Parts: sequence; structure tokens; C-alpha cells
Amino acid sequence: MKKTFVIIYSVFISLVLVFAISFFGVNIYNEHTHGDLRTQVRFEKMSTSIINASKKSNLSSDELNRQINNAIGDTKDFSFIQIKSNGNAVYSYPSDLSEELKINSSKLVLNYSKRNAETGLIIEAGMYTIRPAVIYRYAKITFFIILIAALITIIVIMIQNNKAPQKKVRKVRKVVQAQAEEYDEEEVGDYVTDQDIEVQESEEDVEDDSIEVEEEVEEPAVQEEAVEKEPVELPSHEVEPVELEGVPDEKGLFSPDTGLGWESYLNTRLENELNRATASELDLALFIIKLSGITRKDELMKKICDYLIMEFQFKDLLFEYKEDSVCALKISMNIDDAIAFAEKIEAEIKKLSQDNKPKVFIGISTRGIRMVSAERLLREADEAIVHAQEDESCPVVGFRADAVKYRKFIEQS
Repeated sequence: MKKTFVIIYSVFISLVLVFAISFFGVNIYNEHTHGDLRTQVRFEKMSTSIINASKKSNLSSDELNRQINNAIGDTKDFSFIQIKSNGNAVYSYPSDLSEELKINSSKLVLNYSKRNAETGLIIEAGMYTIRPAVIYRYAKITFFIILIAALITIIVIMIQNNKAPQKKVRKVRKVVQAQAEEYDEEEVGDYVTDQDIEVQESEEDVEDDSIEVEEEVEEPAVQEEAVEKEPVELPSHEVEPVELEGVPDEKGLFSPDTGLGWESYLNTRLENELNRATASELDLALFIIKLSGITRKDELMKKICDYLIMEFQFKDLLFEYKEDSVCALKISMNIDDAIAFAEKIEAEIKKLSQDNKPKVFIGISTRGIRMVSAERLLREADEAIVHAQEDESCPVVGFRADAVKYRKFIEQS
């Protein structure tokens, strides 16, 4: 809605600016186009009136001056006016008129002259084809149109900024010491909440004294060092799919209740995909989506599963997990993108439910720079679910592998 409003308003304000500029340009063009005819008619009418007035012998000098002024009218139409009678100046505009001013007229000024032998009058005038007063009038109108448009735009921007959600402060949980058989020296990562996506530039605003912020480490360099320290024989790109076992053939590959893969297939498929990701140097994200409050036979569960199949695109990468969860794999997705993706999924699942059920918690773990087993990845995602349930305001929690700790573990192994 906000994006649509911005587009519509931008088009509207652009049209207003185009109208303002066009209004000014068209009126000035019309003024210049009709300038020749207008000045000619104006001068003829003025000079005829002055000559007729000067022929009246019974007029006093004051009355003659009054009629000359009436004939001239608005002096803003003229660059200069000079009236002479028998060689003597009777009227001059401006009062300090010089011969240089009469000669050095602008290209936008047309000079006219008329002589009457009967009265001995010589009338000379320079008239504007584009009157300065007209330029000023239309420029003022254009300026106010643009000014009003600018003020409205400033007000709209202020309103939109006030409505915009405040940036969330980066929050990182304390390091969680996970009990892992294969990493018995120390934990090699941190659990982060869904608020880790939006990061403020300054960490001074974080008020929680127990919060730690991990430093980013260039992952490619760490991977190279780890591989040099302990060479590992990686599988080729052409790893053949394994034949899945553990479920009777008559049940097929997918559960009839959810349309997802059976849980018994999960470990084999996850291990296979991890091998492929390691061989291709790709990341792999594992999602565990816990749906508390509904069973697998609920109609809502079927709708949720259909939505998840659409989002993850590959049906054979989604599996039933435990009694109330779904496990999904996503190739070529790092932890930050996975958390953002999970936030979207969590919001959409809530929209599918009318009675605020089920409660949705999502735990995430990724391969990162590591050569990790399927059991380990599942254990990390399960632990992330536990942390998500501790704080319902942060229903999405991911495990971020710490490159420095992982490198130390590899060196000490």
C-alpha cells in the first residue's frame, strides 16, 4: 500500500510541476507572439489621442498634460516615451531619458515614431514585446504552485516517516553451550533471534548488559585454511541419489495426511544434500517449523503444508518431523537470508489461521563453512526451537556458526 501511494503521489506531483512550467512557458510564448501587433495598435491609439488633444486650442497646459497622461496609460508597457513640440520636449519617460537609452534598446523592444506637421508634434516610444510586468505576474503564479507542491511533499514525507516502523536494535543471545558429541571442546556458534536481520550502525543503543555482538569474519578465508589444515576427500558433483529405505513401499514417499515426506527419510536425504552442498561449496539451510496446537490430520495443517510446498518449491525437500513439526531444506541460503525467509513464513502461517492457532516457532541452522553431519544440523535446529519457545516475541531463532571458534576447533582436532 505504501509503495502504491508513493508511486501515485510521485506521478501526481510530477504532473503538477509539468503544469506549472508549461503554464509559465505558454503564457510567455503567447505574449511574445502577439507582441508586434499589440505594440503597434497600442502606439497608434496613444499617438492619435495625443495629436487630437494638441489640436484643441482652448486647452490649458495642465489639461493638455492630463489628456497626454490618459492617452499613455500604463507606462509599464514602455521602455521610453518622448513627446516634442517644435523641438522642445513636452513629455519624457523616464524623466532622465537620454539618447543612449533610445538607441540601445533591447531586442524585446520595438521602437515607434510619429510626426504631425500640423501641430509640430514628434512622438517616439519604445514598447516591450514581452512586458516585464507580465513576466513577473506569471513567474509569481508558477512559483507559488511549485512552493505549495513542495510544502505538501514535505508534509507527506514527514507523515510517512512517522508511520514507518522503527528500526529494531540488533539483539544477540548469550552463547549457548550445546552438548554435542562431535564438538566436545567448545561450542562453535551462537543462537540469534529474528531481530538479528535489522542492524543499527551504532551498538551504543543496546541497553541489555548481557548481550554480546559477534564480529563478522570473512568466511572464504576460513574455509581455505580449514581445508589446508585437514584435507577432506569430498564427493563429486555427480553424487547419485540414494535409494531410500525404512518405510514400507506401499506407503509411498509422501504422507497422505500432509503431502510431505516421511520423517524416516529425513536423515538420509539431509546427509545426501549436505554432501552435495559441500562438494559444490554451497550453503544449505535447515528449517524446523513447530506448529503447536494442531494435529497432522487437521484441515489447517494441510493448508499450511501446501503453502510450505509452494514456498520451498521442491516437495521432496520437506518432511514430517516429530509430532507437531515440519522439517525443510533450502539450498544456497545463508543464515541471514534464512531468518528473513522464516519471518515471512511465520507471518503467512498466522494469516492462514482465523483463531490464532497454531503457535508457530521456527528453528534454523545452516552448513556455513563447516563440514557438518545431518545429526548435528538437526540438533542445532532443535536447540534453536527451544530458545524460540522461551521468548514468544522472537518466534524465529537461528544458529550462526562462529568462524573463529570453528577454525580453532579444526586446528585443535
